[in-house]
Amino acid sequence: MDWLLNGMIVAITAGYAGLLYPLWRQRAMLRQQALWLGTTLIVGALGALLLITPFPLPAVDRITPGFILALLILITLTLFGRVMLSQTQLAIRRNLMALWLGISILWLVALVGAAVLTDHPLVIGNDGWIIASITQANLVSGVFVSGFIIASLLLLGSEFYAFYAAALPESANRALYRVIDAALLLLGIVLAISGIAVVNIIGLMLMLAGQAGLVYASTTYRVFDLRQGISTTLQIITLLFITSIVLFGALNISDSLGATSRIERGFILLVVAVLMAIIYLPARVALDKLYTRLLRHQKPDVATITRLFSQQVSQSVELNPLLEVVNDTLKTSLGVRRSGMLLINDTRQEGKIGMIVKGPAAQELGDLRGNLSTYGPVYTQLAVNEKPLSHFDIEFNPLYESTPVAERDYLRSLRMAAYAPIVVEKALIGILMCSAKSNDTPFYDRDLELLLTLANQTGVAVRNARLMDDMRLLNRNMTRLNASLKDANDQMKKLDGVKTDFVTIASHELRTPLAQLRGYIDILDSLDEMEAEQAASIVSNLRRASERMETLIAAMLDVSQIDVNAMNLNFEATTIDHIVRTAVEPLMDVLKQRKQTLSARELRNLPGLEADPERLVQAIQNVVVNAIKFTPDGGRIDITGQAEANDEDQPGIRLTISDSGVGINHENLELIFQKFYRAFDPGLHSTGTYKFMGAGPGLGLTITRGVIEGHGGKIWAESPGYNPQTFPGSTFSIWLPLHPADRPLSLANPPLR
Repeated sequence: MDWLLNGMIVAITAGYAGLLYPLWRQRAMLRQQALWLGTTLIVGALGALLLITPFPLPAVDRITPGFILALLILITLTLFGRVMLSQTQLAIRRNLMALWLGISILWLVALVGAAVLTDHPLVIGNDGWIIASITQANLVSGVFVSGFIIASLLLLGSEFYAFYAAALPESANRALYRVIDAALLLLGIVLAISGIAVVNIIGLMLMLAGQAGLVYASTTYRVFDLRQGISTTLQIITLLFITSIVLFGALNISDSLGATSRIERGFILLVVAVLMAIIYLPARVALDKLYTRLLRHQKPDVATITRLFSQQVSQSVELNPLLEVVNDTLKTSLGVRRSGMLLINDTRQEGKIGMIVKGPAAQELGDLRGNLSTYGPVYTQLAVNEKPLSHFDIEFNPLYESTPVAERDYLRSLRMAAYAPIVVEKALIGILMCSAKSNDTPFYDRDLELLLTLANQTGVAVRNARLMDDMRLLNRNMTRLNASLKDANDQMKKLDGVKTDFVTIASHELRTPLAQLRGYIDILDSLDEMEAEQAASIVSNLRRASERMETLIAAMLDVSQIDVNAMNLNFEATTIDHIVRTAVEPLMDVLKQRKQTLSARELRNLPGLEADPERLVQAIQNVVVNAIKFTPDGGRIDITGQAEANDEDQPGIRLTISDSGVGINHENLELIFQKFYRAFDPGLHSTGTYKFMGAGPGLGLTITRGVIEGHGGKIWAESPGYNPQTFPGSTFSIWLPLHPADRPLSLANPPLR
């Protein structure tokens, strides 16, 4: 028995040494894990040597061979669990690793403390040590067993949760593999310290197998499919059982017939064999179908799928129906939960292509947009190599470690499991993608090849569908542009009429004061002598005529400055209350003559602003004059203000000027701000500056808009419509920022909070 024990020592030690070789080969990929794994293997080998060595180690005080063995097992399990938890893809991985190390340290401290506080040595590994620990109430053994149970539950529980929370079948398979591997190591530890020699050896072999499984999982990103392996094993066992029964039955039947001659026995065996084959073959087919149905591992019929898919795709001329066909085919053939397509919609960025989600996936994700680096490994695999790709490879394959973080996060947000390129004439026009399967099985190579085949058949149809969509979009744009062109032509006609009207209005405006000037000059020329009162009257009339001409010329100059953005604004601290009062004060006599009522409310408490007071007075006065002229005698004009931020949350003031006048047609709400525009027949032009329905050259509101926009604000008009009988009225709104965007803030006028 000693030779067997020594042989096992050599074999197990060689096994641990052999596991160090793949770590050395893969040390660059494992980085820090290589050190942790190597230490785990060395400690495990020491524990095996200590447990099965035939030479008992002498006890030094309380440090017995059993205590040293307990420490080695504790360290082995700690290192093993640390490496295993580092491979978990849970969001709380760091917390789990910290908790694991904390419990392990606490376990170690408690074990050492128990050994110091008690006189009973730890006799782990001896025959009957468990019963002895219970009957003698050994504190050290109790601490060891309790810590082992807690550590086992934490390790297995975290891996079970990782299996439950895995988004990809491949990740779930890795988690399930880790569960089995951890259970293998834990079972090996229990058997190795059982105290029974044969069981100890079995336990050491299981511990070595667990360590080997951990090395395998650490040196490869894709472990073998456990569910497929289990199903294949069950199928083989069942087939072996049925075959054994059939052969046993055949031999038993042939033997029971009692043939006397060799020829008879041969004939009987042949007949029985044929009958058993007739029974066996249908049973074998039925068994395969049963396993396929139960385990849902049926291989898709690629030829039939591609033929039907090609027929359906050729009939789809629009993108959305085409994507529905693709989705239905993938659900039927691969059993995926959902699918979609990434369409390449932007290639203008250097080194990047833009993508947008289309298809059924867009109903859940929306038009999610992202970028794909043309220098990254994902683009190389899809566009250059024209090969399919699983999302598991993107996450775990070392070849895709250089994938940009933003690109990786975008692909994660899609929650897809496999991708296949849609290439037409060596150009990537889209990516066909699908989620995990309904039965949670991973994507095998045959599945990815089928996905690539469908993507290849989809390429031309996608390009044609996109061309059709582009043509329809172009037609809609052309229709919209034609409508806009028609509106522009209508406006041009109106503006052409405006120019003609301006000539009429301007000539009238200029001719009237010129006629007055010439008339009074003729009077002066005909008089030899005049009284002082006559001279004063003539001079006053001459002054009014010249001022009227000066006002018209100044307005035309202001408009010309606005056209070339040359209006000079001198900003200073002021208040909207002061601006409105200054603008309205010269108009009080006119309001009395027209018997109109003007009220200004809620202006005093408004915050101060930075503005050009003179220009702002001019702008607001033009709006008030416009309200006076188009409001009948006895009408009302209201001016209100309030603090209000714009859409960009810039603080400002909104000033509203409402009247009870004739109103404005909807089509003229924007045109009234055009220079020289008048909403009424210039033939009805009135020479009175403030008369009802009187009008000037059509420059006042143009100047007002230029001044307001020069302050960084905006002005607009609202009205139910034009009606000179019911007087629906109109409202002009002016929004002004407290501080123009291109000027520094003034401490004397803080922005609105």
